[in-house]
Amino acid sequence: MPGPSRKNKQKPQRNGPRTSYTPAAYVGDIDNARDWNHIVLILCDFLELPDLTTRSGLKKVHAKFDAIVGRLDQVYAEHEDNVRIAGGVVGIYAKMCADSILRNKLFQRGFVSKLLPLLDKPYSLHMALRSLSSVAHHGSDIVHTELAKLTPNLLRLLDEFPEDPKVAELSITIMSHSIVGVVAKHVTLATHTPYKPPYLKIRPLLDAICKQLKNPTATRYLIDHAVTLLSHLAYHYGAEIKAHKSTVHFFLAGLRNKNWEFRCQCLSGIIRMHLHEDEDDMHLFDPNIYLQLAKKRWPDNLADVFSDYGQARTDMYIRMTTQRDFQNALMKVASSRDLYAFGLSLYELIMRTEWAIADGFFQEQDPRTGQLKMIDSSALGLPFQRYPDALPHCAKAIRAKGKPEELDKADVLDIKYLIMKQRTREAADMARNSLQRNPDFAYYHYAISLTADHVEGLKASKKGLKCKQTTLFIRYQLIQRAVEHAGDYGLATLNEAGHDSTKWEEGVAFLMSALDDSKLFVREAPPDNHRMRNVLYWNILLGVLVRGPDASPDLREIKSSLSKLKFTDDFTEFMGLRPPNTQLRLAQETLVKNFESGVTEWGDIIANMEGPEEKEVDPEKAEDDLAAWLDDMKLDNGEREPLMAHPKVNVNHVALYQPRGRKGFVPTLTYTLMFGQDSSENDLVLFCEGNGCRKLIVQRPLVYPVALQYAQSHFGIPTSFAIFHTDQLDLCRGERAEVSPDAWPVVIRLASRFYVYDRREDTCSETNVGEQVLPVAGTVGFNEISTKLKFQFYERQGEWSSTDMECSVSSTMPFKDVFQAYEAHMRRVEPRKPAFSNGAEIGYHYKNQKILPSQSPQDLNMGDDAVIECYPIFKGFGLGSGGGAVSFRKPVIYLFSPIQVNAKIKVSLVPQWSFAATYPVVPVKPSSSADLHQQIRWSVQTQADGSLKTETGLEVAYLFWEANTNPTDSISPLPEANRFIPNQASVNPYDSVALSVDALPEYLEKVLLALGLHTEARSSFITYWLPSFLKHKHVALRFVNQSSYESAAPLEVTPQPDVITRVFMLFKGISVDTGVWDAALKRASLDHAVWRDVVGVDVQKAWDHSLFRVLEWGGMELS
Repeated sequence: MPGPSRKNKQKPQRNGPRTSYTPAAYVGDIDNARDWNHIVLILCDFLELPDLTTRSGLKKVHAKFDAIVGRLDQVYAEHEDNVRIAGGVVGIYAKMCADSILRNKLFQRGFVSKLLPLLDKPYSLHMALRSLSSVAHHGSDIVHTELAKLTPNLLRLLDEFPEDPKVAELSITIMSHSIVGVVAKHVTLATHTPYKPPYLKIRPLLDAICKQLKNPTATRYLIDHAVTLLSHLAYHYGAEIKAHKSTVHFFLAGLRNKNWEFRCQCLSGIIRMHLHEDEDDMHLFDPNIYLQLAKKRWPDNLADVFSDYGQARTDMYIRMTTQRDFQNALMKVASSRDLYAFGLSLYELIMRTEWAIADGFFQEQDPRTGQLKMIDSSALGLPFQRYPDALPHCAKAIRAKGKPEELDKADVLDIKYLIMKQRTREAADMARNSLQRNPDFAYYHYAISLTADHVEGLKASKKGLKCKQTTLFIRYQLIQRAVEHAGDYGLATLNEAGHDSTKWEEGVAFLMSALDDSKLFVREAPPDNHRMRNVLYWNILLGVLVRGPDASPDLREIKSSLSKLKFTDDFTEFMGLRPPNTQLRLAQETLVKNFESGVTEWGDIIANMEGPEEKEVDPEKAEDDLAAWLDDMKLDNGEREPLMAHPKVNVNHVALYQPRGRKGFVPTLTYTLMFGQDSSENDLVLFCEGNGCRKLIVQRPLVYPVALQYAQSHFGIPTSFAIFHTDQLDLCRGERAEVSPDAWPVVIRLASRFYVYDRREDTCSETNVGEQVLPVAGTVGFNEISTKLKFQFYERQGEWSSTDMECSVSSTMPFKDVFQAYEAHMRRVEPRKPAFSNGAEIGYHYKNQKILPSQSPQDLNMGDDAVIECYPIFKGFGLGSGGGAVSFRKPVIYLFSPIQVNAKIKVSLVPQWSFAATYPVVPVKPSSSADLHQQIRWSVQTQADGSLKTETGLEVAYLFWEANTNPTDSISPLPEANRFIPNQASVNPYDSVALSVDALPEYLEKVLLALGLHTEARSSFITYWLPSFLKHKHVALRFVNQSSYESAAPLEVTPQPDVITRVFMLFKGISVDTGVWDAALKRASLDHAVWRDVVGVDVQKAWDHSLFRVLEWGGMELS
């Protein structure tokens, strides 16, 4: 036990004047001491020092500081050449440095000068370094500065003792704590403020660290301190570290380490080392760029992405239409001076896009100079000059109407004005006040998310995403803000975590949250969203971080994200812009370009760093005892004071979102994951509705998609809205916490009770679904993911769409039983699908061959993962009330060309259609294609007025053909997913609009105009179908995608036209009394241009009279 032990040794009596303060007997004992610990005990005993391992003992040193230190200094001075005594004194000083006040006083009294000579003596080298290490761990600003100045000395020791692992570990540890302590206080989040102490030479330091990291004897303790030092140096010495390839490669390879905080330190270093060259991101955008793009030929790769996503949903399309609508609103207010109507229009635009309001002013042309000049708006009777200044005036006008339902619109205008003036803090304050009135309005949360406070911004983003009153633009903005806040705050938390393990846990949780939201944004947002590239940077960096050792050297796991990033770069360059070299962009570029090289240089070394967590250096027994004494600190009651340990994040820890009152989510992590259960119940878990109204024991779903299927089939909650909570992890502390998809594989093995919620509701769904019995052994298990059979169900919804289900069956089970179980399951899972709600027969195919009910998987030689394709057979579907086949009525074809063209036109039909009439009359011939039924041909010459002249000299306005449907019971082989099948055409509440017959002509006039039909075509279309419309009170209709329609009636024109537009309408009379068509009725109020995207019309070309254009329209009434 260190400390005074005065009874153990009788002090010699003084017989005369003392020439030495330290009696010879004590000197002899010290010289003969067995270890450093014994030396320290002898000195403490002789000097009658209090117990330095307790706080009360250190307080006694405070009270007699000068006397105690004076005696120690005298002993040191008398025996400076005695390495044992000098070392023992230094060891006692190091122990006193555990107290901050004593530490500063000792450094002022020359502690370092007493210790330095000991570094040059082999016997005391390890002891001196250990004393420095102890002091560095407890250091203050003064101490860290003094110790950092010793860096050249420590680098010298590393060169002199290259094979001594103790010197390496202790030297790296001392430099890590001291240098980080010096530079960390200069770090700011708002601006980059690097600090480079003049005594620190960075290149020799980097060389020494990398050399030690590559040493096979490097301990885990050394490695942890080295990566901490390097990640902090990256902030201040970014250019130097970027030029030091070995350090860069170490950071990159470190992302594959199994240890969470190790990977986070490496990612932090990668990002920080680019701060010195960080460029501002684009905050402004000139919409006129889009006008220039319209005049250019688009590269195929860009056009394909836009087409696949849907032109009308892209940012470019939305911004252009918003700009057009904004200009129209300006013209109206200039003539009407109606600020109320203007404000309502501006509100709608603000909810569409970030750049809804241009920062301009009214202009007119100067008659003398021909130049545009600003108009004084007061002359127009308007109270604003610049467009943004209209916002508060319009908000005031809206409030003056006194309509409570429009107060949110007025607040949005005011908040938008503050945001445009960069007064985001005021905007957030106003949004908080507005939330008191309407907490379910997402725009207010969006405004709060724009603040710099990451915690508040992340909470606002998460809450906003739950709001029902929102738009797609606001949703995408909230997801993007959630990524930015969680990513920035996660890294900042990890960088400042130090010894705080709680902060490490929080930091990791925030990064996991950022990754999840980045995946959501990339999946949903328009590919040309100007925030897409920033989200992709996070997605790429965090994707590698989270995968850790599973990340492939060639980064194949993130190829999809890299492909999307290439599109954003290509599109930015196509617009004539350059992607800004932001910190994150440069970081991901470094990762992508150098990751494989980093793994090549450091991969094996990083793998060898992943052994069990080591203690500090494992020196000889003597130094172990001294280390224990230096670290020992007890409370006055005798209990040991907790050590300042280095944080360790368990690789098995999982991210959770813990709900607070079901209104917001705060990311956190579990600390200890333990849950015991009877082994006989290991395969079962309990699913409960959130309010406990229904409980169900199910087989343990080991993957998240299966859990979602449980929620849908047994609780009636769609998979896209189901969330799961548990309260059985230690961190939950008895409260329910949401389990993220990434955490599911871990949590499902630790908990046995989960609560199922519908994220659309604040509480659990009240639907009381009848008890469902899960399949048991020996039956078909459609809720169990396996590798046996996969069912792909196809249903007609304007295009073929599939719903997949997997199951496990006996290889000898008749398919009759399999199909019966499948259909029963699908009726329960998808009760609204027409195929299961109206009792249609289902056809089953395997490798394009029909499966017979009596056959089994064994009969068809089915192996694992065999795919069974199934689709509904609607017998007699498409027959009219009179029993005759439904006709494809009056499809007419127009050809327009600015010059005379001799054209050949060929129309073919699939077997489900037969030609009924043509004009000009031409013969109907069998098709030469095996997939087609009949074909007709015309040869015409286009005229300047749009008319057509046939080979016989007959002049017509258009070409006409009509067809009848041919009912069939089945289709084999199975149709492709994008084919339109005439006798299976349908109009459903989910894919159509519904209107009263009185409103139908006006609606069609606007839709057909949006689809590019000229005046005569629009009039002919409406008047032709009007008699059929008038048979009904209400009609439901939809337009078919022209690519799908092309598969049923291919149209070939030679020479190839510049654009072909084929407009095909399906409709039927309906009754609106049942409420089934309510959604379709509401959908009729949407923008008519939505059909442009559905049909796939290139409107710009359709209206370009300089092009060779073909237009066809037609329709079919369904019963």
